[in-house]
Amino acid sequence: MEMEFVQVNDQQVKSLAYDDMNQQLHVRYQNGEYLVYYGVKKADYVALQGTTDTAGFIDSKIALDYRSERMN
Repeated sequence: MEMEFVQVNDQQVKSLAYDDMNQQLHVRYQNGEYLVYYGVKKADYVALQGTTDTAGFIDSKIALDYRSERMN
Protein backbone atom coordinates (compact mmCIF):
# COMPACT_ATOMS: atom_id res chain seq x y z
CA MET A 1 0.00 0.00 0.00
CA GLU A 2 1.42 3.34 -1.04
CA MET A 3 1.52 6.26 1.38
CA GLU A 4 -0.50 9.33 0.60
CA PHE A 5 1.29 12.65 0.94
CA VAL A 6 -0.75 15.49 2.40
CA GLN A 7 0.04 19.03 1.24
CA VAL A 8 0.68 21.48 4.07
CA ASN A 9 0.45 25.25 4.18
CA ASP A 10 4.03 26.05 5.21
CA GLN A 11 6.78 28.09 3.59
CA GLN A 12 9.40 25.36 4.16
CA VAL A 13 7.46 22.08 4.16
CA LYS A 14 5.63 20.96 1.03
CA SER A 15 3.97 17.70 2.14
CA LEU A 16 3.90 14.98 4.78
CA ALA A 17 3.13 11.27 4.84
CA TYR A 18 3.05 8.84 7.74
CA ASP A 19 3.66 5.11 7.49
CA ASP A 20 1.72 3.78 10.48
CA MET A 21 3.01 0.24 10.16
CA ASN A 22 6.70 1.23 10.17
CA GLN A 23 6.31 4.44 12.23
CA GLN A 24 8.02 6.54 9.56
CA LEU A 25 7.33 10.20 8.93
CA HIS A 26 8.12 11.30 5.37
CA VAL A 27 8.69 15.02 4.85
CA ARG A 28 9.05 16.75 1.49
CA TYR A 29 10.40 20.28 1.64
CA GLN A 30 9.73 23.15 -0.74
CA ASN A 31 13.44 23.17 -1.73
CA GLY A 32 13.23 19.54 -2.94
CA GLU A 33 14.75 17.95 0.15
CA TYR A 34 13.13 14.68 1.29
CA LEU A 35 13.67 13.33 4.81
CA VAL A 36 12.38 10.23 6.56
CA TYR A 37 12.15 10.18 10.37
CA TYR A 38 12.14 6.72 12.01
CA GLY A 39 10.22 5.46 15.03
CA VAL A 40 7.84 8.43 15.06
CA LYS A 41 4.95 7.93 17.46
CA LYS A 42 1.47 8.32 15.99
CA ALA A 43 0.68 10.95 18.67
CA ASP A 44 3.57 13.11 17.44
CA TYR A 45 2.33 12.86 13.87
CA VAL A 46 -1.18 13.85 14.96
CA ALA A 47 0.26 16.82 16.88
CA LEU A 48 2.27 17.80 13.80
CA GLN A 49 -0.89 17.81 11.70
CA GLY A 50 -2.55 20.13 14.22
CA THR A 51 0.17 22.76 14.35
CA THR A 52 0.20 26.02 12.39
CA ASP A 53 4.02 25.97 12.19
CA THR A 54 4.88 22.67 10.53
CA ALA A 55 8.60 23.38 9.99
CA GLY A 56 8.96 24.77 13.51
CA PHE A 57 7.36 21.67 15.05
CA ILE A 58 9.62 19.39 13.00
CA ASP A 59 12.71 21.36 14.09
CA SER A 60 11.78 21.63 17.77
CA LYS A 61 10.23 18.20 18.36
CA ILE A 62 10.55 15.63 15.57
CA ALA A 63 14.17 16.33 14.56
CA LEU A 64 15.32 16.27 18.19
CA ASP A 65 13.52 13.06 19.16
CA TYR A 66 13.89 10.86 16.08
CA ARG A 67 16.64 9.62 13.79
CA SER A 68 16.35 10.81 10.20
CA GLU A 69 17.73 9.96 6.81
CA ARG A 70 17.91 12.12 3.69
CA MET A 71 16.45 10.42 0.65
CA ASN A 72 17.32 11.05 -3.01
